[in-house]
Amino acid sequence: MSSDSFTARIRWQADADPAWELETSHDGFVNPKEAAFFANGLTNPAAVELRLDDGRVWLTLIDGSTFELAADVVQVWRLPEDGVEGEDHYPVADDSDFRRVTMTFDELSAIGASHRSSTASSIRTARRSMSPSRSTKPGCSR
Repeated sequence: MSSDSFTARIRWQADADPAWELETSHDGFVNPKEAAFFANGLTNPAAVELRLDDGRVWLTLIDGSTFELAADVVQVWRLPEDGVEGEDHYPVADDSDFRRVTMTFDELSAIGASHRSSTASSIRTARRSMSPSRSTKPGCSR
């Protein structure tokens, strides 16, 4: 019997500024179907919301329970500026257009505070993509 497990990765887009995304990793699924169902909100438990509040990242499951996520399971992604500005400008982007950014949750919260009028410094799911990957041990994707 294999001791492999699977990891669900979810990309969460910021409501206030869709140029920012957080990617979370969730380990320990016995098969890719279970990981996909968790990531896409199709089973209980399943991920339904991600919030960034005051330098802390919170994951809410479909049953309403909430858990704080550690920094090592969250990656920050940013869509580079395209040089076009304006209220009517909506860049169309693919996941591959985003670049990973090294930033603390506190720094990201400070940026979110500048958008306080629209979302009060939170990132919530607006777009999600999921890719299960096989892990040989929890927390280690290959």
